[in-house]
Parts: sequence; structure tokens; C-alpha cells
Amino acid sequence: ASGVTVMCCAFSPCGTMLAAGGTDCACYLWRWQPAAAPVGAQDSQVPAAALAAGREDGAAEDGGGGGGGEQPARAAAGGMRVPWGEPEAVARLTGHKNDVTQIKWSHGGTAMATASRDGTARVWRVSAPRGGRRRGAGPPGAAGPDHQRWEEAVTLQCAPAERPACAGGAGTAAAATAQLAQQQAQAQAQAQAHRKRRPPAPLEVNQVSWTLDDATILAAVSDCTVRAWCASSGRQLHSLSVHSRPAHLVEAHPFHPRLALSAGYDGLLAIWDARTGEVLRM
Repeated sequence: ASGVTVMCCAFSPCGTMLAAGGTDCACYLWRWQPAAAPVGAQDSQVPAAALAAGREDGAAEDGGGGGGGEQPARAAAGGMRVPWGEPEAVARLTGHKNDVTQIKWSHGGTAMATASRDGTARVWRVSAPRGGRRRGAGPPGAAGPDHQRWEEAVTLQCAPAERPACAGGAGTAAAATAQLAQQQAQAQAQAQAHRKRRPPAPLEVNQVSWTLDDATILAAVSDCTVRAWCASSGRQLHSLSVHSRPAHLVEAHPFHPRLALSAGYDGLLAIWDARTGEVLRM
């Protein structure tokens, strides 16, 4: 859209769907697949170095007899140029109230999590079409692959009352002394006595990540917490407060569904159990 800044984009695990989010608070979906290459043009596109090394990867043996879906994959493996068609618009997903800053696909490829400066993360899932129009599904007829539609499944809320105040210096919340806590409380009381209390700064969700089993969504929030939600119900499971400054990275382990790490502007990297909320290493 004109005047919109794209803040993030991501391919689906299968590589045929592309999602993008921007400053218009929306998430856009396209389907983008390689077109079948002309059979007679394939051999001429194999690089000379690949031919000399015998790296034709069966492209010449097939002679184009395989299906159109497999042919581009063989061409890519052999170093040939693969023709791509125009991306097909699938849906425009709405619901966020501020910029969409990150998109993460689930490992299964049937859901996405989006992070936003409105203080929420949202889960979008593909579902079989039903009668009527649903929120976020875009204009009527905006169907996904195999005539499926995308819709908002759950909103992951960060309640402002639950957040602790970020510390300004280095170190961790666990290392704060009782004396420092008392000084901070006194300073806050003095400030409130001389002026009206200012409203808390709006929360922003900086990063999101899916655990390996797609059961839990992790998020780095601007109040220095790292949060975990149930991906299906949206129920918050944990709120970790080990960082003294906002975390700028949260990642789930690629092989173990319980492990995750977070890294913050305080210079701290924490490894923790996503199911129990227990910090394992710092």
C-alpha cells in the first residue's frame, strides 16, 4: 500500500507463502511458487562448471518427464535458474492497533505469530472456509492455499499491571540488593508527592518465537520481561523478569521443545525452560 513502511517479512516453512507486516497495522499474505520451466530451455541453463563437475543432478536424465512441481527443485539443485511467477495475494489480516514489527511462522506452517507495538502478539491460523466473513480474513473470497482462509485465532495480551519497572543500569533483577530497592521506592514516593503520576509507557512486543512443538509462543516485551503463552488458548504461562533492560532477542531451541534463550540490552543471555519458566543458565 502507498505510504506504508514494511517492518518485517518471512517465508513459510514450505517456502510457498510470504507474509509481511508494516506500519498500517496489517499483515499481508502472498502465495509465491516457482513456475514450471520450459523443458527445452533447461539444459542450456546449466552452468558450464556444473557440467564439467557432473553436477546435473538428474536434470538431463529426466528430460522433463517428471511433474512440473518437482522440475524446478531439480533445476535449483543443479544450479539452474528457476523461473518465478508473480506472487498471488491471499489475504490482508487486520487487528493490531500499531506497527507489526515481526512475523514468525509455526513449524507446521499452518499458523503465524505477529509482534506489534500495540503491546500484543496475535496468532493467525488457516482454517476451512465457513459461511460469512470473519475478522482479519480480508475481503470476501480472500482464500489461502487449497481454498483455505486465514483468521485471527487468539490475542496474546500483556497486562500492564503485571509488569515490573526496568532497571536503568547493568546487572540482573536477581542481583539487586534490598538497599537499592528501598532507594528506588523512596525516589518514586518523592516524585509522586511533587507531581501527578504519569501513565506507564505503552508496552511493545519486540520479538516472538514458537517452541518446537508449536504449543508455546515466547515473546520479548519492552517492560524487560520475557513471556510465554499457550498458543491455542492464549493463556499466559510465565512472565520472566531476569533482564534489567528490554530483551531484544528470544529464540526457541531448534531440537528441544522445552528450551529457549533470551538476550537483552543489559548484556545478559538467559537459557530457560519454556514449560516451567525456570532459568537454567545465565
